[in-house]
Amino acid sequence: MNVETQIWLFGVIGFWLLSLTSVVWWSKGEVKTMRLAMKLFIDGMGKAAVEVLHSPDDHLGLDVFLDKYKAGHFDMSNEDWITFKERCDRLQNDSSISAAERMAAATILAAFAAQVALHKIQRIPPEVLQRIKQ
Repeated sequence: MNVETQIWLFGVIGFWLLSLTSVVWWSKGEVKTMRLAMKLFIDGMGKAAVEVLHSPDDHLGLDVFLDKYKAGHFDMSNEDWITFKERCDRLQNDSSISAAERMAAATILAAFAAQVALHKIQRIPPEVLQRIKQ
């Protein structure tokens, strides 16, 4: 991974953090706006990490999961989650790959988990949400 890619990745992270801060400041606690900001932040971080990690030869062993993330398929079996987490953990501790790839492995793991949580929350039936609000 070259320096330009690392700079680009850090720029994307900085941009999304600034965007999130701005949205928080202007939203004044509106939950709907915060949820959208978090979704945009998580999605932006995840897509940036996918671009860094995705490769034509799948040398990192993550392309199957990265393709699922790009396609918006956030339902995975427990075995797939375990495999995905083990591969990301292995990459985070692998000193033979670039710092940008190690950071992207941590980012995509967090982004995927957050997207799954948001996906599952959105599938809660309205009547259950109504009972929770009361």
